Amino acid sequence: MIEGELCEGAPYSGAQLAGELAIAESTIRTRWLPWLERVAPVELLKTDAGYTDLARSLALEFKQVPSKKAAREKWVAEAKQRYSREFSPDGLVGPGVCGELGSALALVRKQGSQMQQAGTTDLERLKALINQQGQVQADFDEAEVAAMRARGLNRGVQRFQIETDAEDSTYFELRRMRSQVGNSAI
Repeated sequence: MIEGELCEGAPYSGAQLAGELAIAESTIRTRWLPWLERVAPVELLKTDAGYTDLARSLALEFKQVPSKKAAREKWVAEAKQRYSREFSPDGLVGPGVCGELGSALALVRKQGSQMQQAGTTDLERLKALINQQGQVQADFDEAEVAAMRARGLNRGVQRFQIETDAEDSTYFELRRMRSQVGNSAI
């Protein structure tokens, strides 16, 4: 698994995962997830869309662990060793990194990745729009383009005039009201 796969994929709803594990969905949330979070940050286990592949893998392993606390503690230590190699190079989990710091780093990386992906998507949309506008402009002859520009210029002037008229009338109305208040006080 690579970093993107750790956070991105959340193909399992709580009900699906519970069904596969043959346990109640509430058991995953209230009893198992706290143990899984000791192995990997919650941001790598669960998203708004559901549970990730990493959460599923850990849960399938955890199902085989006896319910004794010592057995589960041992499983956490061993699972950390196995799985930390998959995200340790990025400093998410490993020796000397507390769980809270690992969670914070995972969240920052996830959010950064999402922002970068959104930015890339927006940039591609803008490029497509620019290309589309270039094509539209090429489809019109020069006279049509000049007429469109003139209409745009006139609209801009009209909008400015309306805004300026509204501003001026409001300003002078307020000054008139102030002067009336000042005169009535005398």
